[in-house]
Parts: sequence; structure tokens; C-alpha cells
Amino acid sequence: MSRIPAGLLYLTIYNPTFHPVTETPSEDDEDAEEQSHILFYTARERAVSRDRMLRQVGLAKALINFSEMFNADEQCENVHSQTRRMIMVSPEPNYWIHACFEVAKTPRSTQMKTKNKEKAKVKGKGKNKENVLPQEVTYDYHDGSIHDLALRAHILCGYEQFKLTHGSFDSILSSIGQQALELQLERFFTMWAWKWDIEEDTDFGSFLGVPVHLFHRNLTPLIDGIASKLPQDTPAFVLMPPYVIPSSKFTASGFPSSLTRHILSRIPPSPPVAATSISPSSKSNPVPVPDDNGGTSDDAGQQTAQGKKPQDGIPGSPAGTFLAMPNVNLDVRQFKWNWPGYLTFGKQSSAKPSAVSVALPDASQTAVGEADQQGKPDQATEGDEKTLSVGAVEVDKESLQEAMSSHGIPTSSSLNTSPASSSKLLDNPQEIQGATGTNDDTPEVDSTIPDIPVVEDGIEISSPNTTDDAVPSPLSIPSLAPDREIAEDVPPKPLPTFLPTTVHLAHTMNGTDTHKRRVWHITSNSLTFALVTEYEYDASVELLPMAQQIIDVLSDMQRIIAEEQKKAETYNAMPTATKILQPEDEHIISTGDYTKSSSSGFTSKSEHLFNGQQLLQSGLEVTEVFSRGLNPQHWHIAKRGLGVDRDNNDIEGAVYMEVARKESSLNDVDNELAGIVRKFVQ
Repeated sequence: MSRIPAGLLYLTIYNPTFHPVTETPSEDDEDAEEQSHILFYTARERAVSRDRMLRQVGLAKALINFSEMFNADEQCENVHSQTRRMIMVSPEPNYWIHACFEVAKTPRSTQMKTKNKEKAKVKGKGKNKENVLPQEVTYDYHDGSIHDLALRAHILCGYEQFKLTHGSFDSILSSIGQQALELQLERFFTMWAWKWDIEEDTDFGSFLGVPVHLFHRNLTPLIDGIASKLPQDTPAFVLMPPYVIPSSKFTASGFPSSLTRHILSRIPPSPPVAATSISPSSKSNPVPVPDDNGGTSDDAGQQTAQGKKPQDGIPGSPAGTFLAMPNVNLDVRQFKWNWPGYLTFGKQSSAKPSAVSVALPDASQTAVGEADQQGKPDQATEGDEKTLSVGAVEVDKESLQEAMSSHGIPTSSSLNTSPASSSKLLDNPQEIQGATGTNDDTPEVDSTIPDIPVVEDGIEISSPNTTDDAVPSPLSIPSLAPDREIAEDVPPKPLPTFLPTTVHLAHTMNGTDTHKRRVWHITSNSLTFALVTEYEYDASVELLPMAQQIIDVLSDMQRIIAEEQKKAETYNAMPTATKILQPEDEHIISTGDYTKSSSSGFTSKSEHLFNGQQLLQSGLEVTEVFSRGLNPQHWHIAKRGLGVDRDNNDIEGAVYMEVARKESSLNDVDNELAGIVRKFVQ
């Protein structure tokens, strides 16, 4: 049978100290006091009665009050049953977030029961038909499918996100009132609750903090250098998704990890990479247009005298055979192939391979060419062997010259000709008008200028080879100017701009008195420089002049990261038998709101790590937890405390490790753990 995953049943936020808005509630409404406690409620069942809602919230309040009778310092945090799990979290004084979950279950079928087994053998008779009871479905519940610490940590992450974007519950209540608080809770937690995948969003490392970059010790001095030029109360940090590189001032400020997570989600995505080349066929070949006879406009010159069109691709093949291709408009006799120099079999071997060139025909010869194409086959000349004829193309010359001039491409009027050719053009202006068929404002392109192909969108457009006596085509593309002239017209790349993000931060780590602050961030390539300022801070005065300096610092950081990665690749270039045959151990070190994992990363959803973390946080004098699973036989280690630094001060933090070698003994695992802690301290 299919397994039904764990899911959220309902989520509510309440405050038992609230009273009804009206001073004199109705005497018939006995539950008005209880209902005024509820600030937010959502359930998997869309329609929930008022009595059921009050019973669920009342049960949570009763469990909390009952546990306080035994120990007022330790409040009730969770309640387990066979089918459900209840979590109670108090992020602020007198405010409670209560959630109820259904654990994963697997249905199992039971045998159908009959009232009379003797009558079950008789079939087809009205009075003796089998009286079958409806099938009862029972479930096998999996209590280990969800863990209390994972659920509690996810709820606290949701609260921190709300607090960062809207403010604390108490600050919203004191500033804009209870109705505004209920409205903001409704807008945020409704979407947050039903986007929550209970079993998938249980990555152990994500609940410990934000990962710092592996080379943050080499990069932090660069951030401190640029941060020293900023005002004193503006801590800075750099983001390289999914890592953070905090400055010394930012680490000492004690901002929550939700701040860096929120800025990571606000970083604009990188622009898509533009296509470098386009297929020539998509640009040069026009789209066939159906005509009245069911053919296309491209087939007009290929109709035979009998009105029938021969089969394309295979001349002379009859229709109806499997080799016939009636829907493909292709005639190899109409093409003139531009073979590279190494395929000409000794002819023009000095020619260099180039892209497919499209010959733009002379407009003055277009009318004559169309009349001759109906009955005469094409005859390839020596000059045409360098081009691929794709049919006549009509081009608006004035629009073409305007477009070329707007892109910095010199037109025929701006070409530098020789003195002889210039005098020739000035002495015979009538030849220009007679040859081109246009007014006197359009000068003639001197034929002595060598043809330089123009490449547009991956297609090389070149004019046909002409002699001195040939009339220049009005559609010929002039030669390009040197690259230095084009580069002068290209504007410099603008600097990235600072983007503001409004957040609500408290002055203390766990304070509820939040105030508006702003985070200004600028992104260059894959790095984002951000700094926290006051809400009234004007970035245009102090930050804009430093934009170029910040971009230079980010470039230096990218260079250092590339060098360090190259060193790491060189160190790991020679694989050993141990690296090939044995899986790599994974570990993660948690220090406050930041984490540092192994080079391969740390992803684990093992319940052994959650159990080890729960023992370390239980208040008992437990410093190390070693556990081993049965299938697979992996080691899971949790250790509190990271030793002492050079000044003999205790280093706060914890390390969690997962060893996937089943042949490792307890001593081997302990030595691996000691080596990781020693390397981190150094």
C-alpha cells in the first residue's frame, strides 16, 4: 500500500491575555472571551466550526497550564500521541504558536467480515445474498517520520522571517493595533503554512545557521578594509549564494541569520546569456507562402510545362513511392555551393573557409532575372561560385543606411576613398545618378575599395565580385571601418546600482522592540556587497562615490577565490585508493548563527543527528553523542564545544559528523572527529 506522508492539520497563534474589543460582550456569547485570544487560525479543512477551533486552542492552553504546575520554568513544548504530534512555541512573552501534525501512515487492508458465513456460499438468490460489511481501513503509523526539533526549528524560522519583514508581535500591536496585527498574520502565515513540506524541509544543516564561505578567513580582511571607510554603525557583509562572508563588525553586531537569508532571496538573478550564433538557414531562407494551387511561392519557378511539379530531392521519382518527398521544397540544382578551400580539389586552394555568404542581387537586374528564371536553368559562373543564391531580397536602402549609421557602421557616404576616386566622383556626378537610379545625394562606392564581408547574426553578407566596368549595386553593403572607430562609439558599461531593502531589526539579539532599518546591496557578477544602515540613511551621498571601490574589492575577492580553488584542485588532483573506494565523511560545525561544512557539503535528514542535538541541548552534562544505525550502518556523532583558542578561551559551538564506513570502529571515528576540531581551531 502507498505511504501517506506527514502533514499539517492546523496552525494557530494566540495570546491568552487579550480581551474582547467590546467592553460589554453579549451575555448569550459565552465564548467571546476565548475567541478574543485567537489572532490567527488555519486548518487543512477549509471550513472549521467555531466550537472545534476553540476546543483545539483550549486543549493547548490546558496542557501548558498543567505542565507549569510541576515546573514553572519549563513549559510544555510538545505532546505525542499515536497519530498526532502537537508543538507549542512561545517566541515572545504571552504569545504562542501552536501547530498540530499528523504523522506518516501506511494503510493496511483487513479481511471483509460477513454476518453469516453459511450464507456466504449462496450467490444469486435475493434473500440469501451475502451481507457484507463496509471494509475497515487501519493504518500503521510511523512515529519517526517527523522530529520535534525539526518542527520547532522550522516554526521559529517562520517567526524570524515575519519579524524581519513586518516587526515583532508586540511592536506591531503597540504601533498600529490588534486588527492590523491579525491582518498581517493572516497574509504571511497562511501562505507560509501551506508551502511547508513536512518531510522534505528537514535538512539538518539548514536549521543550524547560514553557511560561511570556505575561504572566508582570506576574504574578511578585504571587507574590513572597505567597511572602515563607511560610517561606524553600518556593518557590511558579502554574499555568494548560498554562502555568506561576514565582516568583523557584522559578526559582532549579532544580527539574526534570517537577515542574510532574506537578502539572499532578494538578489536579482544573473542576466541570461545571449545566443552567440544563429543558424544561417533561419535568417536567409524566407518562409514559404501557400499559393492558390496548394503549393508555395518558392515553387513558382519550378513548375513544369504540364503544370505538375517534379519530386524534390530525387528528380524523376514517381509520386506515391516511399522515396518521394512531396512536402519538401528542395532542388539541389538551384544551389551554388561555397566549398571551403580544402574541398575544391586544387581550385582556389588559397581561399579561406568562411561562413555562408548571401549575395544581395542588383535591384536594376532583378526584373530581368525574374523573367529569365521561369524557363531557363541557372548557369553558374566563376564569380557566383563564392556565393549561395537564395533568391531576390528587397531592401529599403534609406532604412538600411539609417540603421547602419545608428549602430556606428560607416555608410557609403562616410567611406574614405583615394584622391583619384574622389576626383572621379566629383567630375562625373551624372554617372552616380545613372548607375544607382537614385538622387544626387547618394554617392557611388568606389569599386577599387576591396570588399570586406559584413557579418550580421552569424551570416556573412558580401557583395558579388565585380569588375571595373560593372555597375555597382545600390544594395551593396559597404566595407567596415577599422575596429578602433567602432569601439569609440560603444558607451562604457554602467556601474551596478545600490538596491534598498527595508527590514525590522532589534537592538538586542532576542529583543522584541524592532525598528525599521535598510539594507543596501550591490551585485557584481556572482558576489553581492551589502551593508545595514539606518532607515533615513541617504545612499546617494556616501555610497555612490564608493561604488567603483566596492566593485574593485569584489573583483579582488573573485581572484582570491579562483586562486584558492585552483590550489585545492591541485591538492586533490591525484586520487588515492581510499578516496575512490571509500565514501567521503561529512561534517558541519555550528558557531552561533553560522555554519562551516566539509568541502563536499553537508546534507542529512537522519534522526540520529536530531536526537544527538536534543541530548546536547537537554541541560544534562552531555558533551559527546555517538550512535550507529542498523541499515545502513553509518556512524553519527554530535559534540558540544570546540576546544580552546590561543588565549585559552573556550570556543562555543558544536560539530556534527556522519561517517559512511561501516568497517570504522569507535576509535577511528573519534580520531576523525578530533582531527576536524583541531583543523577548525587552527
